[in-house]
Amino acid sequence: MAFEAQGAIVPFAHPRLRFTRVRRSEEYRLEALLPSLIGGREIYVLAWPALMKMYVLDIADRMLIEEIAARGDTNPIVVHKARLTVARLGAFGAEAQSLAKAQSDAAQTHEIQVYFSLIENLRTAFASTEEAWELPRYDLKSRETQNRINLLVQTAAKSLDKPKTEIISNLEVLAEMTGPMVQAGSSQGRMLVELLAMKEFMKDVARARLGGDVETQTLMTYLRLSGNTTLSFLSGILGKLADLVEKPSRLLTRWDQGIARVEEYVLLVSWALNGWSELVGLWTDSRGHSQLQIAALEQIAPNVPFLPPAITAAADSEQAAIMERFKKSFVSVTGNWISGDLNGDMVDLMRARG
Repeated sequence: MAFEAQGAIVPFAHPRLRFTRVRRSEEYRLEALLPSLIGGREIYVLAWPALMKMYVLDIADRMLIEEIAARGDTNPIVVHKARLTVARLGAFGAEAQSLAKAQSDAAQTHEIQVYFSLIENLRTAFASTEEAWELPRYDLKSRETQNRINLLVQTAAKSLDKPKTEIISNLEVLAEMTGPMVQAGSSQGRMLVELLAMKEFMKDVARARLGGDVETQTLMTYLRLSGNTTLSFLSGILGKLADLVEKPSRLLTRWDQGIARVEEYVLLVSWALNGWSELVGLWTDSRGHSQLQIAALEQIAPNVPFLPPAITAAADSEQAAIMERFKKSFVSVTGNWISGDLNGDMVDLMRARG
């Protein structure tokens, strides 16, 4: 996948590791991509374990490096789960531990709501004469809810000529996979919340009147182009995922082919959103102060997420070329240290600048 070459943002605590990404090399080894280490717009690539040689890291960041290495994959969903695991252990402090637990609990509650939505949507396809339920009426501890689920699943299983246990298992898998990016009643998934925050960020950037030099205005243009292209790309995928939740009968009919496509959609959404939350945070901290916003743009410039040319070219080759040209003007040099043998003088210089 084209996104994988860019790597996934890793939420380190160390300020000098902000916007660091992790990816796999062609030899399938983990690599770290570190931007702007010495005040420029370079991106340095080094072996993942070598991060511990760069700076004196606290236990939380060291645990995060090891947790990601142990998980064997580097997509944004895996990195998010790794961060939650380390945070729940208390490595990032008591406040982060409480927040991680709250996020995990909220995600689980939302996943249950998505599951109830899927169950209720079985009624539309297979038992339309049954009374419709609103989501708040569902309660896992309620006998009435258990009877309701059993009735609808049994009816669907009979219509599809599949075991009831298979229907339940498939719906649970679908709820877990799509939960982060769909809405169920008033409950919104984590990635959907991130998307809405990104939309507000793009509106705020469009309203900003910062003046500044030509480079600032060029960056603003690139930021809006990248953001709007990403939002357009995501709207189609999220619409398909929402449709699958609303009409699960089609997916249940051809499960193996359908769930593979769902997994592909979910990964595309996670990759396309990757990195935007960090930009939203930088911009939010500077809101209302034009000079602070211009300073924030200096950090944003080399870290603007962009859809890979392989993705954008499929929709608009001219726009893909423009995006690539903009990107090159903000990220100028890539130094490769994939051997893991760091240049001692360069490391000393980076530490001094840090």
